Amino acid sequence: MSKKLTYSEKKRHPEALQRRDELLHVNGITYIEADMKLNHLRILMAIISELQRALRLRITRGNERKGVPEVFLPPKTEQGLRVLTIPVSAFHLGKSNGLRLRECLDELAGIHVRFPENGQVNEFRGLISGYGFAAYGHSVDVLLREQMVARLLLVEEGYTSYSYGAALSISNKYTVRLYWLACSWRNRGGFVLSVEEFRKLMSLGRAYDRIDNIVTHILKPSSAELKAHYPIWFIFRLEERAERRYICFKIGYKIDEVQRVKFVQQSWEFCRGLMNAAGGHVQSLADIWAEVDFEDLHSFMDKLSSVTAEVRIRRNISNVDAYVHAAMAVWQSDWLLRYSDI
Repeated sequence: MSKKLTYSEKKRHPEALQRRDELLHVNGITYIEADMKLNHLRILMAIISELQRALRLRITRGNERKGVPEVFLPPKTEQGLRVLTIPVSAFHLGKSNGLRLRECLDELAGIHVRFPENGQVNEFRGLISGYGFAAYGHSVDVLLREQMVARLLLVEEGYTSYSYGAALSISNKYTVRLYWLACSWRNRGGFVLSVEEFRKLMSLGRAYDRIDNIVTHILKPSSAELKAHYPIWFIFRLEERAERRYICFKIGYKIDEVQRVKFVQQSWEFCRGLMNAAGGHVQSLADIWAEVDFEDLHSFMDKLSSVTAEVRIRRNISNVDAYVHAAMAVWQSDWLLRYSDI
């Protein structure tokens, strides 16, 4: 997702305007399990920014396991490691940051990293393999294993994009991670994580064993910051089923009003076609439709598609309008059902 930075964001990170603002990364990064600080995340984004040409090539070629030509990849050392030469300023750690940058790079060389399971190499001892940073140098040579580069380019598992400048201006590591998640799910309206999954994803320590600590110190501040300063945000609910607790995230985002009106009209006509094909009337859903937020239109249409498909298959439903209305009303009221179906 690319966007024009607001004045406040320009003030926070004017250097971000020097480069293309949209940053792509694969979904493995969104769901990476690693106990990373805010500066670690900024270094990770700087590394990913250096791989954008290769990422875009893989995306335009389609989700096939094709190799990337060497000209699009970082050069190799004799030991088979890939070398990314990155300007010190690209890490956005502030002025006179040499010592802090070295400390962060040392930490990243030893940090345990786990990506989602997908048949690839998913666990690494160290996000990076090492680095070269001359005293008073203006750039850093970051060394990556071949398997790590392949993992960072694994577009087969999906990918997302977001504003690089916005991500850099966020001052909390949990908010950065939640911003990535919000951008990843923006076209589906929301997503669900169990509390256990959330703890693992955010590498939360024992201080967050209690859900009220997660709500007070992570979810509420992150939701408020994104809502106040960024064009995409989330609100959340806690739900419980079968003695397991879940966090349901609902995504909101700004959109041009003309585009909004056009898409709402197209969505209503799409729903009319579904209801007609099932032998019902779209006006029977008018009350539910009036309460559907714009961000939920995609998932509303998906749910209506599955419900009307069931109606057409069963053919023994006497009151189609009432049946579909009841199913959609449950969908509307139950966030856990709505977003776990995605």
